Amino acid sequence: MGRFTTRKRDFLAGMSRDAFATVLYGLFILHLTNAITNRRISSNYDYEEPYFFLHFSQSGNRYVSLPVTRLVKVQWLANDDLTNRCEISEDPDQVHNSLKGIPHERVKRVSERQMEGIINSCNQSPQLPIETLPSAPQKIKPVFIWPGTRWCGTGNVSSGLDDLGWYREEDKCCREHDLCGDIIQAGGTKDELVNDSKYTRLLCSCDDRFWHCLREVNSITSNAIGDFYFNLFQNQCFRMEHPIIQCVAWHSKLLKKRCQEYEFDYTKPKIWQWFDAKVYTKL
Repeated sequence: MGRFTTRKRDFLAGMSRDAFATVLYGLFILHLTNAITNRRISSNYDYEEPYFFLHFSQSGNRYVSLPVTRLVKVQWLANDDLTNRCEISEDPDQVHNSLKGIPHERVKRVSERQMEGIINSCNQSPQLPIETLPSAPQKIKPVFIWPGTRWCGTGNVSSGLDDLGWYREEDKCCREHDLCGDIIQAGGTKDELVNDSKYTRLLCSCDDRFWHCLREVNSITSNAIGDFYFNLFQNQCFRMEHPIIQCVAWHSKLLKKRCQEYEFDYTKPKIWQWFDAKVYTKL
């Protein structure tokens, strides 16, 4: 036993923090996925409440996410077989809205292979076909926190300003972003500017610092977070600028367009305006 423990400790010491976090997270997801596939949930799982499995598709570079999501809600019914009822959504806006009311511990990010296994298991229940995922009721609670962080996600799970996750440098970027001093809540206003979106929007300088901070860290995790926030989420920011005349440089991807360069009317005074998210590219 002592020899095995020593070898295991040496093995873990030689692993990078990215690899170590991936192994830990992968073991948990594998265990839960196997439970679904075999339709067995131990007493450790509260099957009266659903679990949500989230997958982000990726490009040829497996560390960069593309703006395509898939979410499966699995609900186990309290019968003799613990039959699972599944609902699926692939629309990014619907996915985000559906997760708003879900405790973050019930949202699990899975790989493409694991997601396919979950869906295949769902399809094995002909009496309970896959349905369209409905929107969940809104609750003030963190929804999704990036694995290995405290501040990166919709909300934070830190115990204080000095509480950082495994990915400390990435978490510092997210902490500064979360503490932006000028924001407009969903439905809020700033002078004549109205935030009619479902999400909080930040001052553009806060988003710009976040963009540069993640690039300077330049890790697998920081680049994935940057790609998620700026290229998938694409949340607009606001700043005071001369009135926009038109967009002079567009970025298009998957039928979505966002402006990257504007023409301004410098003959008129500056006003608060919305600006599209800057495209994130890693160094």
